[in-house]
Amino acid sequence: MTEISESAQPGLDCAVEARNALEHGWGETLLIGQHEPWGAAIVHTRPKREGDVEAVADLAALVIRAEARERLAEAVGAIGAYAHQCDLATLHLPVYSADWATLKVLLALGFKVWHLGLRLLCRGEYGCPAGVDLSRWAM
Repeated sequence: MTEISESAQPGLDCAVEARNALEHGWGETLLIGQHEPWGAAIVHTRPKREGDVEAVADLAALVIRAEARERLAEAVGAIGAYAHQCDLATLHLPVYSADWATLKVLLALGFKVWHLGLRLLCRGEYGCPAGVDLSRWAM
């Protein structure tokens, strides 16, 4: 998980969040790619708020190695299949306005855009990551 997230976005490490999902039972971590994983996802499989009844797979993070960026559709398909297996009817993904390449793939797959997030500047730079980094973190 650390290697994949670091390849997607230097300095990013999703391993602690993956461990948190496992320890507290709020979600699952999926490694994507046989033999040598090239992507990883952390998926909320439990409602975030008490009383929520909608069956939603809410993606906390999807990271894809820089050299596998073009496999985004395959990764989303794997996450969708997992959500279907868990009887989760909707898949929510965090997308940022800087990453138009990812947004175009998701629109081509038939996703609806409700709103885009604005990623804060990282060391004075604003741009698209080398890999895919669909993650949402409070700081």
